[in-house]
Amino acid sequence: MHRIHIARRAACLLAGFVFAANGYRAATQDITVDEATTYNDFASLPFWWMWRVYEANHHVLHTILCHISTGALPLSPFSLRLPSLLGGAFFYGPRIACARFCARVRRSSFPPMPC
Repeated sequence: MHRIHIARRAACLLAGFVFAANGYRAATQDITVDEATTYNDFASLPFWWMWRVYEANHHVLHTILCHISTGALPLSPFSLRLPSLLGGAFFYGPRIACARFCARVRRSSFPPMPC
């Protein structure tokens, strides 16, 4: 039982480190061409404009969230990347919960596996 707590703490520390590293990267890395295109062609324009044009770089949900975040915060690389940073957190949270559930089911339902 003690090993499970150590593994859980290690996993939480690793997840926290990865999220902090992604946040640091989002705040310090230069804007890429795709991010600049998204902002210039969609997120900086009036809200209704995104419904008139389709491009391969146009992801509607991301554009809406970028429009909101750059409108609420001063324009910076971090405010432009905030929707994807939060999306990553919302993506990995349920994955970790699902993995914990599957590990619990595996321990209780099946005999121990050799691997």
